[in-house]
Amino acid sequence: MAHLIVRLPEEEQDLLEASENSSEDTEVSTGTNTTDDDFWLENGAGTGVVPLDPSLAGLHTYLGDCEDLTFSDSTLEDGHTCKLPVLIFPDIVLMPGCTLPLLVSNSRAHWVVEQALAAPAPYACLIAVVFSQQRRMARGQIGCTAHLRKLQREDNGIWPSTLKVIAEGSQRFQVVEAPRTQQTDLKWEVRVLADRPTPRLPRAVARDGAGFWAPWAWRACDAWALADTARRLFADVAPEVTVLQGGPVAVGDWLARNLAAGPAARQRFPGVTVLQGDPVAVGYWLARNLAAGPAARQRLLEAPTPAHRLRAIIAHLRAGAGERLLCRDCQREIGRTRDSLRITDEGPAGMFVNNTGYVHDLVALRQIRPGSVSLQGRPTAEYSWFRGYAWTIAVCSHCGAHLGWQFTSRSERLSPASFYGLRRNTLSTRPVTIRNAALDAGMLD
Repeated sequence: MAHLIVRLPEEEQDLLEASENSSEDTEVSTGTNTTDDDFWLENGAGTGVVPLDPSLAGLHTYLGDCEDLTFSDSTLEDGHTCKLPVLIFPDIVLMPGCTLPLLVSNSRAHWVVEQALAAPAPYACLIAVVFSQQRRMARGQIGCTAHLRKLQREDNGIWPSTLKVIAEGSQRFQVVEAPRTQQTDLKWEVRVLADRPTPRLPRAVARDGAGFWAPWAWRACDAWALADTARRLFADVAPEVTVLQGGPVAVGDWLARNLAAGPAARQRFPGVTVLQGDPVAVGYWLARNLAAGPAARQRLLEAPTPAHRLRAIIAHLRAGAGERLLCRDCQREIGRTRDSLRITDEGPAGMFVNNTGYVHDLVALRQIRPGSVSLQGRPTAEYSWFRGYAWTIAVCSHCGAHLGWQFTSRSERLSPASFYGLRRNTLSTRPVTIRNAALDAGMLD
């Protein structure tokens, strides 16, 4: 199966293929049905610990064998205006570079996907994704386009047929005109927004103070310096999901397509993409992985420039917002960002779709505060998002709100033995919000 976003190191790919071949041989010789988890855990090389592989979860293999879609991967020019089919979500905010899995069964979403598949270049397989808690849009709303990367059709004999789709966030846009009948009008007029940082100040100018602005004044607009500050602050908050070596931060393979990691970094961290400091990529990666709710991340998406976005993130991190994760309903502490676990190549956060088509936006923690959640039901591996793990519903032990799931290993070899996937729309941070922290610091207009 071709990879959607990530590329496994050659030795891991060889191991995965060998495991699959071994499972096929086992089924033929024994005549028994062996699940993917069984042969992956039993026939893997050696008997040591098998760590959770973030690249596998990012492939969304629980959706089945989705086929690659062929289309032009070119981006639209800044300021380009066009009509695109639109999907509205009340609980998630799509960012450029973010993977969006979909299980489409309702008629409107089905038509949106079909419209995108039938569109001519350069709009082929391109949709617009917007966040709205009221499920209605207004003129000026900011969203993100998404390319449909993979597709599988399931003909169950009724219309509409079920579509399994894997999409990837591409470019920001602004709604030019929202139709009055939003439930029936599939295409909206949108304008592509620019995402370019202010050029870096030449070193000689910065050193000698030869520019029009003094260095201290320019620093607030220097997106490159702000990116360095933001990634260092995030590394302090979530040390397990970042790797610092002379500054770079390990991130997903989407960034590898935009940045070239140095040979020294690749040698030190084989199979890991290393971010060098591009402010646009850093800003979006941090915005995707902050343990903040959808409304706060929507404000980050709406930031007019990369510098604005990075200043808001810096203010958020310096204020300590996000260190403690609270239940949104009762404000009881659930866990700490320091215990974040990298579950996909995009970082500690990711989107997953359940078997009814609802998309959940998760952030993963290795551990939570003891007694903060109650588990309901028995662990089950049916439709598990993480290969080799069974899931159990986790609710707030104080107010009963559904916070997410506990994932437990089905084998003693898997590490970690358990972790928690918490729904970001059910969490809040310390009372300082992203927007308030940014306003207090004078960093957002």
